[in-house]
Amino acid sequence: MARILVVDDSIENLSLIEVYLRGTEFEVVTASGGHEALELCRQDRFDLILLDVVMPDVDGFEVCRRLKNDPATAFLPVIFLTARLVDESEKAAAYQLGAVDYIQKPVHREELLGRVRVM
Repeated sequence: MARILVVDDSIENLSLIEVYLRGTEFEVVTASGGHEALELCRQDRFDLILLDVVMPDVDGFEVCRRLKNDPATAFLPVIFLTARLVDESEKAAAYQLGAVDYIQKPVHREELLGRVRVM
């Protein structure tokens, strides 16, 4: 079973994504911030990370940067999640950091499932 780490400072968003992925081929682990996500990645193995961009402790870009700079986690696919209006330069920056996709919130179940299944 593929393991997905979902990182978002919004408990509502974490719960919604957990509900969307419940009963699928994925096991979901959640983190409510960047520091917690980085610690979980040091302790455990994941197959994919769904990562909020805007968080108060460490933003998603910095979390992605740290993951990609660590040989133990550099291979992890990262899909960014954001509620902000995103311009092309921000998307380009995400891809340059190593993200494989960018999903606009609010996340819809079928879109989320389709995107995580191709990873």
